[in-house]
Amino acid sequence: MKFLEIIGLAIVVVALGLWGFYYTRWVAFRKKQKKQEKKK
Repeated sequence: MKFLEIIGLAIVVVALGLWGFYYTRWVAFRKKQKKQEKKK
């Protein structure tokens, strides 16, 4: 593999990891909001 290909793959992996992390946090946040709305 070329050096640039390794860097490109690393960036993609990090980007996907961050996206997945924020997506799961956003989903959990939405679920919490729905629970609060039911209490009201």
